[in-house]
Order: sequence, then structure tokens, then C-alpha cells
Amino acid sequence: MTRSYHADGSLIFVGRKDTQVKLHGQRIELGEVESCKEWGKEFENSELTRLRDYLSTCLPTAMIPKHYISVDSIPVLSSGKMDRRSLRQLSPTLNSQQLGVSLDETSEKLPPTSTKEYKLRKIWAALLDTGEESIGVNDNFFHLGGDSISAIKMVAAARKNNLQLTVAQIFDYPLLADLALTTTTESISEAPQKSREATDLAELVSREWDIDLNSIEDIYTATPLQKGLIALTTRNHKTNTLQQVFRLSADVDIDRFIAAWENVVSQNAILRTRIIFTRSSILQVVLRENIDWQTAVSLQEYLNRDNGIAFDYGTRLVRLGLVPDRDGAHYFIWTNHHSTCDGWSHFGMLDMFGGCYERVETTRSPPFKNFVAYFEENKDGN
Repeated sequence: MTRSYHADGSLIFVGRKDTQVKLHGQRIELGEVESCKEWGKEFENSELTRLRDYLSTCLPTAMIPKHYISVDSIPVLSSGKMDRRSLRQLSPTLNSQQLGVSLDETSEKLPPTSTKEYKLRKIWAALLDTGEESIGVNDNFFHLGGDSISAIKMVAAARKNNLQLTVAQIFDYPLLADLALTTTTESISEAPQKSREATDLAELVSREWDIDLNSIEDIYTATPLQKGLIALTTRNHKTNTLQQVFRLSADVDIDRFIAAWENVVSQNAILRTRIIFTRSSILQVVLRENIDWQTAVSLQEYLNRDNGIAFDYGTRLVRLGLVPDRDGAHYFIWTNHHSTCDGWSHFGMLDMFGGCYERVETTRSPPFKNFVAYFEENKDGN
């Protein structure tokens, strides 16, 4: 940083000596934006969309500029270097119309044509605090100001509107029209035929525990250890639970972090399992459901709220949360009931997450249902 001194010796903070800035909690090196090899080309307003498409191939979403100011030439110092101070002083003198062209304003706002598009536009408007009419189906969620935290909130809001989508889908399909095409409704879809007995059991569980029948992926008996652990927790909700807090530095790619955990949960049915009981048995039910990402204004607020939520029959046994910190870092909170994993499998899942984050192939663990089947076949010593 640069500084100067008062006559009395006190320091005056002037600013950073480098070109690093922080926007929406993300540290951005402006030099990286400038270094894009085609940045020096001249673009007309009609070509700004092409420019954005190019920049998206070489820059993270958070580093892609949104507004542009047309100038006849770039001011330089006597040394030949760019006069950044003059450029910074230019912006405050311009009104909103002169300030520049937004990439999202260069194309016509196309209105929604389907129910899903109307629902998503309403959700976007609420999350981004803007009018619905200012959002077209050809708009990009992140170019309008969305980020990873608001993407988590979008998943929750979509669920309330009977729409199913994941955070990973939002990053893969950020255009409203594309996202609407990949979003599914919670209506019952065609599924492979199950045996009459399994179907009857699924219908019973769905009816008695208010679970969407179409979301039930599998049902099998709980192990004796699982039965004992959940029973003890119903007497004391802090028993057999684990809450872990990990601080993620500002250089962690939150988008990749979320996508990696979505992958881990998708591959491990035990992380999507709930324990329920019927008149004759205690069962574990695997659901086709996405991570219900939670967040809060502060870590302490999150922990207080999370500690007040008890694990019980029929509830989620794994809770994941992300809380932004002031310096651009995040806190990742993993809360789970011990019926979902022990120490060995816990570290195995962390290893799997690491592989998913680094995008390297990892060894997939055998399904827990295989162990349950083996236990049931051999519990009598046969």
C-alpha cells in the first residue's frame, strides 16, 4: 500500500500501490483483465456481445467487465505508461447515460414464453433487487450481478415454486432461457417399474412421512448401529452429531467448490438418506434431492441457527452451508449425524471432494446398500 505522513507523524492511507481491487468479496487483479491478448482490438458497440463471449473463455465470471466507456484515446504519462488516475477521475464526471454501455443492454430484452421462464424471471428479480421487466430470457444471471451465494438462494426459491435445479446447473446454464430448459418440475415422472412390494412400501413411506413419491430412489433397512444412534439423538439432540467449520481462503474458487460437493452428494446415497420408522421396522430412505445449501449474514448467526435444528426421524441427516466473510473468504459448515458416516468414511468423502474439486478421477466407494444387504444375509451367522 502507499501512504504519506502528517506533520505530527501520523499516517495517511492513500491506497494500494498495485492494481488489485475487491468486488463482491472477490479479489481481482486488473492486470489480468488487461492482459487478455485481444483486449487491444477496437470493438464497436455492436460487437460487445462478441467481446463478452471471448472474455468468458479467458477470465472467471467475476472478472468480466460489465460496463464500457468509449474514449478517443487512452491517456498516458510522460513515461509512456497508462495514466490510471486520469481514467479514474473520468468516471465520476459522467451521468448514468454517459457512463458506458452494459453488455446486457446491447441486446433486446426477450420476454418469457413459458411458465418456467416466468417463474425464474420473478425469482431473479427478487434476488437481484430489480424489476422483472428489466430481465430478458437472453440475460445471464451473473452478468446481472448474481454470485455463488445468490445462486444458493435461487435453488431454495425455485423449490418453493415447485422447480428443481442445482447450483451446478445455474453455473452451467446461466442464461435464463437455457436454465428454464434444464429445470424440472416436481411432478411425478416416468420411472422404471419396481416390484409390487417395493412400490407398496414406497407409497406407504410417501404417505406417512409426507415425502414426494417420485423423489424416493431406494429403501432398505437401517443397521442396528444406525437405529441406536438415531434413537439416542431423539432423547438428546446434540448426541451423535458433528458440526465442522472450515475456513476457505479468498483464492478458493467457490463455484468449483459448490459443484464438487454437488458431485460428492450425487455419488454417495448415504448423504441423501433419511431414517424413518413404520409399524414393523426402521428404514433408511434414499432421496433424489439436491443439497439444500444454507447461508447467513455471519458465521455466529449460522451456527446458532444450525445448533437449534435437531436431527430426527424423517429429517435430513447432512446439512451443508456457506457463509461469506468480510475479506473475501468463506466459511464452509458441514453438519451431519453419525448414522451417515464414521471417521473412516468421513475422510474418504473429503478425499473424494478433493478429487472432484481438482477435476481428477477418484475411486468411487461401494454403495452403503451393499453392506446392508451383506449384513442382512449374514446377521444370523449363515
